[in-house]
Amino acid sequence: MSFRHSILTFTDNYSEQTDRLKREIETADAILIGAGAGMSASAGMSYSGERFMKYFSDFHQKYGIRDMYSGGFYPYRTLEEYWAWWSRHVLINRYDVSVGKPYTDLLELVKEKNYFVLTSNVDHQFQLAGFDKKRLFYTQGDYGLWQCSRPCHDRTYDNEEFIRRYQDLHILFLELGVGANTPGIIKYPFWRITAQNPKAIYACINYGETYAPKEIAGQSICIDGDIRGVLPALPPHTAAAWRQAGAKYRPPVRSLLPDRPPAQNRRRLSAPGPLSSQRTGGNSWSAYR
Repeated sequence: MSFRHSILTFTDNYSEQTDRLKREIETADAILIGAGAGMSASAGMSYSGERFMKYFSDFHQKYGIRDMYSGGFYPYRTLEEYWAWWSRHVLINRYDVSVGKPYTDLLELVKEKNYFVLTSNVDHQFQLAGFDKKRLFYTQGDYGLWQCSRPCHDRTYDNEEFIRRYQDLHILFLELGVGANTPGIIKYPFWRITAQNPKAIYACINYGETYAPKEIAGQSICIDGDIRGVLPALPPHTAAAWRQAGAKYRPPVRSLLPDRPPAQNRRRLSAPGPLSSQRTGGNSWSAYR
């Protein structure tokens, strides 16, 4: 299904959209979370501005680099310069950082639900917050993982079972902070699968970038706001809260994915490039187009 030239922005009442999202979280058979860079930016881990200058003013002065994202693509003349950048980048974004509040707030919302997380973020924030590793798939790797420049194998690990099991049930696609940089990883697949399932709901929380195709307007919840402020407005859904709301309680379940070695289930940091071009984890979303 093509959504070209059919994108709608939403101007519905903020509180109405928030209340609707609360109900969907309470009643969904499963929640598939898609998190992008905006999630970590909301947690204060900005790649530009004051935080960038605090840690990379010397690189800005010497190379004219203006943010951490573009610094990773700069054509450094030597490997020493290259790894001087990346070692510092990894240190401040993966190790010398505490868990962001939006991540802990999100865990409180879904920890007793049947959830799975698909994220393009590589900063390990979901793990730091306490999310179950077996319910995480980080499509672009993790700053804490390494891989040789010539991967030893091309084995992949299938994350299809979650989608297949719930494809005809009430599944909530909860998109958080996903922009237009790499929409093919999370946003477009969420739209397509929602359009294929009349029971599915697409929810988007993002500051200044909330929209959905008109074909799924009736199945969409778009909240234009800071994730850091929106998530606390959605109370944790404990068994008692669900019973009071008249919703069915669904206790935590085991991972729907087969066990696999954690060191092999995702793309990893590598040399000579910071991220390997070898895809070592996950199932291609093209199967759902």
